[in-house]
This record gives sequence, structure tokens and C-alpha cells, in this order.
Amino acid sequence: MAGHDVLIVSPLNVKFQSPFPHIQKRQLSLLNLGSQPVDYSIDIDNATLFQVQPTCGRVSGFDTIELSIIMQPVEGDQPGCSLKVIHRVKDASGSLQALDDWKDARVTVVAITLEDSVVNEKELLNMFGDIDGKTKDLIEIMEKQYQPLCHKCSMKRFQNSSKKRNKLRHLWWPFLVALLSLLSYCLWALSRVYEYNPDAVY
Repeated sequence: MAGHDVLIVSPLNVKFQSPFPHIQKRQLSLLNLGSQPVDYSIDIDNATLFQVQPTCGRVSGFDTIELSIIMQPVEGDQPGCSLKVIHRVKDASGSLQALDDWKDARVTVVAITLEDSVVNEKELLNMFGDIDGKTKDLIEIMEKQYQPLCHKCSMKRFQNSSKKRNKLRHLWWPFLVALLSLLSYCLWALSRVYEYNPDAVY
């Protein structure tokens, strides 16, 4: 059936770090290019290490959904694996027999690659070392330029700056009150002069 080709799965190669002491999460996108809903189900090789949420469902016509691929913390090297996205166009009849029948379903395989984070870090350092033996020192110097010499000193400067701003606010309010008082007095005096001698104003 041509309708089987309407579901686009992306990406087809998902990469995780291994070993890694924390849970990792990646996204898998399912795009339905057709007008009919598409049912899907996920089958994963290593269900102990990986989980997919949700594992089954339906993608409406011309819609996109995101699945989460979750990898548990792992120690040591682990072999890669894959997951299968089994999908088919929703049967128009909606019969129970049709819902349980996946013999005409299409399968899209998504490879799961595990990259050794320790090896990658060493290779990166070696690559920089081949370019220039002083690259590591240069990186450390640049990092120091953007770091405070003393965390407490940095916080103290921030607090002093806040205190200065507060002092300026305290000085500004009395000045504003005095200015308003002077303006009110001038208006009052002018009104008194006009009251006793209206011609003096002109």
C-alpha cells in the first residue's frame, strides 16, 4: 500500500554517550505526510537500558509528534542497538480484527549508537595538542579571563554596587519632595498676589 510510506521518522541514527553516570534523553520525530491517521508501535532491542515514551499511539493526518528515548545511567562500554518503528495507516473500518492485524505494517529501523565519552575527550585533547602544544594553556588563560579572582570579592562588588544605588535612591526622594514643596509655595504666593492685586500680575 502506498499509504505505508507517509510516515517520516527522524533521525534514523540516535547517539548517546557511554559510559555516562546520568540519565540521557533524546527526541524522535514522527511526521505524517498523509491525510489519514497512522498507528505506530515501538519495538526496542535493549529494553533494559532504553525506554521510549510513548511506546505506541496514533499520528493524525499532516501532524507531527515527538517521542522521548531515555537511556539509563551506564558504566563501562555497551554495544549499540536499534529500535523499530512499526507503523500503518489506520484502517477505515476501525474493526477490532483490523486493529490487531499488523501484517501489512511498515517498519522503519532507527540505529542507536553509543559513543565513548572518555575516548572522545582524549581524541579532542590530542587533536588540539597536534595543532599547538600550548593550546591547553591558552584555553586555561581564556577561561581565567572570564572568571572572578575571588568569588567572595565578586559578590562583595555586587553588594557594594547595590548599596550605592540604594543611597542614590534615598538622596533623590528628599530632593524631589523639596522641589515639589518649592513649586507649591511659588504657586500659592502667586495666587495670593493675584487675589490682593489682580493688576500686578499683568
